[in-house]
Amino acid sequence: MALVDWKTPIQKGDMIWMNQYHPEVILGNLCTAHILSSMETFFKGIYVAILTYSEKKSDLIKSLQIRPAELAEIDRGVLRIEEAHANSLNFQNARYICDNFDKLDQSLCVRQTLKKIGGTNKESFFEFIERISSQRHEYVHHGEKRYDYDMSSVKLDSEICKDMITAVYKVVTQKKKWTYQEPS
Repeated sequence: MALVDWKTPIQKGDMIWMNQYHPEVILGNLCTAHILSSMETFFKGIYVAILTYSEKKSDLIKSLQIRPAELAEIDRGVLRIEEAHANSLNFQNARYICDNFDKLDQSLCVRQTLKKIGGTNKESFFEFIERISSQRHEYVHHGEKRYDYDMSSVKLDSEICKDMITAVYKVVTQKKKWTYQEPS
């Protein structure tokens, strides 16, 4: 990372307000969108995989209101019906993620996995998702930055994200009796 040797140090304590224009802080806050997007992509992808072979598939898809553009994509074979259904769901909020998976298959224990403590700062994966989602929302929609959120914070949160994805993936593969492959 080129920013590790930045000339201006990250300020702490009473001088933290000086970080508002620090490139490392700006980039760090912007990275929350990437972390949240990575989580959303994972949860949506695993949801689609489970829905594809679910006995509840027809019941869940019955209530689906597909947008005309998605209908055209389904017709052209670009989009699967399971993906259209997943696109209609929220995977950026921990409660909604849990609700989506509970409706699909409660035996997967996604809620229980997310409620486990997952980081070095003693927050659960559930709390982690909520924090990153809130932080991203505040930055993207209101321009609010956390002045102490620098690239070391991004690295830590990226590791927590990876640990969470690995934990959920491991539980799902065990419960579904699918072959577990160590993430690379």
